[in-house]
Amino acid sequence: MVKETGTVAIRNLKKRQAILEAAYQLFRTNGFERTSMSAIVAVVGGSKGTIYAHFGSKEKLFVDCMFSVPEYSMARMLEGLRAEGNDLDAQLREFGESFLRLACTSEVVSVRRLMISEAQRGGVGRMFYERFQTFQQELASFVSRWMAHGQLHRADAHIAATQLRLLLEAEVIDPLLLCATDGPIADVDVRRMSARAIDTFLRAYAPKAVQTTEPAPRGAPAQFAPGGSC
Repeated sequence: MVKETGTVAIRNLKKRQAILEAAYQLFRTNGFERTSMSAIVAVVGGSKGTIYAHFGSKEKLFVDCMFSVPEYSMARMLEGLRAEGNDLDAQLREFGESFLRLACTSEVVSVRRLMISEAQRGGVGRMFYERFQTFQQELASFVSRWMAHGQLHRADAHIAATQLRLLLEAEVIDPLLLCATDGPIADVDVRRMSARAIDTFLRAYAPKAVQTTEPAPRGAPAQFAPGGSC
């Protein structure tokens, strides 16, 4: 009986993954409105009832599809943030490069564009935002831990985590979302942008007794060639 139950669970998990993969491709190609549950069933088989049993609604399926793209990479980043260590600078820089590298991938950029375009539909935007809060809370917990250790000055950890994330994206998010850059962002630019963002964050949240003047900038600001990669 236990073996049968386990087999059913595995089969259900595989079916759910197949639905996610098919729906993701259809949503990306056709958008939310023009993607029907019938079209998804035509790809994966089964019935619309099976899809609703797994996801509850088309809106929930859409959000789960979009979130599945960065989910594995985000989980690995969170493992790095949870790891014990005594080198704040190293942990921040490793996280910064990983986060920014993920944010610059064409798939994640496409997902963000699509989520923004459909945000007002059936609570889709709120659902995606609430899903992202798990990641945001983990980042805030990481910041709070270093505040408690005296390596960052005490402040609202959630706000500090939000500022860290936005600093990392500050130089690149607009040209990416608005198709104002031609081709992928070079890894050397990712590293430089991440370094500048982390430098700024550490200056802003350095313990009060050790705050110093600004260091020399790490390379020139990234320049993006005009053009469209959409």
